Amino acid sequence: MHRILPSKRFLLAIAFAIPAILPIATRGYFPIHDNTQVVRVAQMTQSLSDGHFPVRWTKDLGYGYGYPIFNFYNPLPYYFGALINLVGFNALIATKAMFALPVFIAAITMFLLARKYFGNLGGLMASVFYTYAPYHAVQIYVRGSVAEYWAYAILPLVVYFLFEKKWIAAGFATGLLILSHNLTALMAIAPIGLIFLIQIFQAKKKSLLAAGLPLYAAIALGLSAFFWLPAALEKQFTSVDAMVNQQFNPPDHFVFPLQLWHSPWGFAGSAPGEHDGLSFELGKVHVALAALAVLFFAITWSKKQKSNAVILFAFLLLTFSLFMMLPVSLLAWQNIRLLDFIQFPWRFLAFAALSTSILAGFAGQQVYRFIKGKMKISKEKLLITFYFLLLTAFVAFGAKTYFQPQFKFAEDVNETTLLAEERIKFTVSSLSDEYRPAGSTRPQSYSSTPTGRYQIELEEGESVVVLVDKTQLLTLRTTLHSPKSLAFNIYSFPGWQVLIDREEVGWSELTPNKLIQVELPSGDHTVTAIFQNTPVRSIANLISLITVVYLSILKSKKTKALYE
Repeated sequence: MHRILPSKRFLLAIAFAIPAILPIATRGYFPIHDNTQVVRVAQMTQSLSDGHFPVRWTKDLGYGYGYPIFNFYNPLPYYFGALINLVGFNALIATKAMFALPVFIAAITMFLLARKYFGNLGGLMASVFYTYAPYHAVQIYVRGSVAEYWAYAILPLVVYFLFEKKWIAAGFATGLLILSHNLTALMAIAPIGLIFLIQIFQAKKKSLLAAGLPLYAAIALGLSAFFWLPAALEKQFTSVDAMVNQQFNPPDHFVFPLQLWHSPWGFAGSAPGEHDGLSFELGKVHVALAALAVLFFAITWSKKQKSNAVILFAFLLLTFSLFMMLPVSLLAWQNIRLLDFIQFPWRFLAFAALSTSILAGFAGQQVYRFIKGKMKISKEKLLITFYFLLLTAFVAFGAKTYFQPQFKFAEDVNETTLLAEERIKFTVSSLSDEYRPAGSTRPQSYSSTPTGRYQIELEEGESVVVLVDKTQLLTLRTTLHSPKSLAFNIYSFPGWQVLIDREEVGWSELTPNKLIQVELPSGDHTVTAIFQNTPVRSIANLISLITVVYLSILKSKKTKALYE
């Protein structure tokens, strides 16, 4: 590990990232577009506490009917947040930890990537530029797109391992990318393909490269199969397609060239045309150093330079990212169906930030070499001090200008208010309800959400007693004088089973909310609704388990070899 992460530079990269998370680390909470995060962390914690794993269903979201958000929405950040919550910290602190961690990971992974090709100074330069890219601030303090900036943090690691032809590690990193944000992973198909094309042209032994690709893909897809496979095959049972088709038209959200150079900083949303409420700047210094890097590359290019492939990749990726964001890519957005799910072309700013930061690292290295060549060795410390002060000024400017929330809420906005029942069941649920059953009717107010876990009309002397009430399991004891219909206040979704006295029975959908409804016989009975794996989920879980076992065996063999 010491060879990979030299302590001083590694710690310096982390230190430079600290100002970016100070508003998160300090007291108080702030507004973001996706203001669902504390609730999602708490719901993930509750599901894990109830023994539901892998977590697919949440108990209280979906207007109190529960719904399968983590069957479709990227779970990795929330597993981390729930872990912090489970060890004793409250949900708000756990959420803030979930916000802060990927900022440091981004600084570290970019340092690793750039240092490999541009030395310690170039690595630190790229790390700082990647951390303080304006779009990174948009992700954190404007949009609150936690899943996206977890993926942002992992992207440099994927690039690093692929260029180093470490297929197993690259597959593991890509698996984490998929679990962090599947849309970023979908967008990353082109950059990953670009890396392989560059390597194919460079490779002397193409057979080794051909053998590496299947192994890489198998590990990446196998590790994350428990998530992406059910998400792909069970999406039809939700309202996602209707939401995408009705609410978002990607061409309405193209970026215009001047916006890439200068966009007024704002905390509103994306809008059709050039007058958006948030900034799409690449960063003026990012652009300047990227241009300088291209100039240096043209001047200093040599077949023997190991960094050539990475610089070429960064330049081509930047070109591709700009193309996908601008109106010139209209035909692609109109004809490639998968792009509809990306929703916003400006999401490619994440890849533009990756590219410009790599190029900034290269430019920094070349400037250092040029000036050093003109100076005596005794003045090298002066040059390093200059770079340190330059980066410090850049960090201070970025932290003050971009990495700040619009404002902080008053102190009465705390974990208690953020997790109030009305906020969970209606306010937050209505912000993101695309995973409710297709065709179901959404409640229009908190008063129309359920007050209990079931619905039934009882006569005098009849009763229903809740015996077990968990995320994935609800057991009732019923005493009825005559047969009756009982509706569980649970959205219908594949995997839910109903048992009466431990015998599985059929159930129907209660409209318009599409709840699970069952016919109960008279007398005393135990009625259970339980969320089970479908065949698709069972197969997906098995694939991921086999992949984890395979990776564990490889790890144990390598560890054993070190001591022999």
